[in-house]
Amino acid sequence: DGEADKLPTQDSLEAKLFDVDTTVIHVTVEGKFAGGALVKTVSVKAKQVEGSSNLNLNGVHPGTSPEISGHTTVGYIDSCASEPGTRAGRAMWDFVTGMKFVCIACHSILLQKTVDFWQARGMKHLDPSSEKDRNDFRRLVMVHTMGKVVCDLADLQEALPKSKLPLFVWVPSKFTEVDSELHDAYIFRQIG
Repeated sequence: DGEADKLPTQDSLEAKLFDVDTTVIHVTVEGKFAGGALVKTVSVKAKQVEGSSNLNLNGVHPGTSPEISGHTTVGYIDSCASEPGTRAGRAMWDFVTGMKFVCIACHSILLQKTVDFWQARGMKHLDPSSEKDRNDFRRLVMVHTMGKVVCDLADLQEALPKSKLPLFVWVPSKFTEVDSELHDAYIFRQIG
């Protein structure tokens, strides 16, 4: 409706669709297309404190324990849309939360129904300039990874595509269920 200039170019869409780090999700309901999403796998700078699990929720105290530099894996919902009333949005969300990510992030458009959808799924609006939000994010990641990963909100923001839209983030509220999964490369990969 008069905002065609804000739509991505064909070249931009093709680049996203054919990016090897992007998963294309396509949902049908009763044989008809009902929704789709592009979810990008993003590598984000992180640290591991030697001897983790170190569930010190107040953060790492530099110089007190050896730190290992590395990366963790985040899912970035680049785009997501569904037909109202089809429950395709819920189906896509369930699929994305089953993927191997430490957390999921998106820059949401500011339509109230869209923001309500993300918040109903547990996503939180986090502002990287807010000390409270930075601390909350660090704690959420540490709890989810049982103290294995320390990741800063500023590093997440830096790794994501630039956007003027607000950042929403979901970190599972439960511990990683399978202990052996804590050693999987998506949780933490050492540099070098």
